[in-house]
Amino acid sequence: GASRQDSPVKMTRSFGSDTALMSNYVTPSPPKTKYIGRRSRISVEAPPGRLGVILANRSDGKGTVVSALRTSSPLVGKLSPGDRLEAVDGQDVSDMKVADVTSIMARKADRGRTLTVVTPGKIRLGGPTSSSSG
Repeated sequence: GASRQDSPVKMTRSFGSDTALMSNYVTPSPPKTKYIGRRSRISVEAPPGRLGVILANRSDGKGTVVSALRTSSPLVGKLSPGDRLEAVDGQDVSDMKVADVTSIMARKADRGRTLTVVTPGKIRLGGPTSSSSG
């Protein structure tokens, strides 16, 4: 009695559903990335013209945060949603409302601006790695 092997069990992978997320694979150790726990202040050079940055009032107090970035924004990859706007060209905007910040940005739209933002929490240094060598 040989064991019948006419129907091998195949793993069917269904795309479009999140079953892959719930599988209990052994997760490989994460890539070695340096994390900064503290908030860090960064300066971002913004080119002249429209920036495609959507701002919002902070929910937990004064100030303006980056709510979203349009895909066409020249600042994609430099700013992230949640970044808090501290200054525009050295002018303190940390406790201004969105409307005030927007008008300052618009007034300077014909030339480049330097945006100072505070990124909360953990930033990953070095972009995502496409190769999984190691």
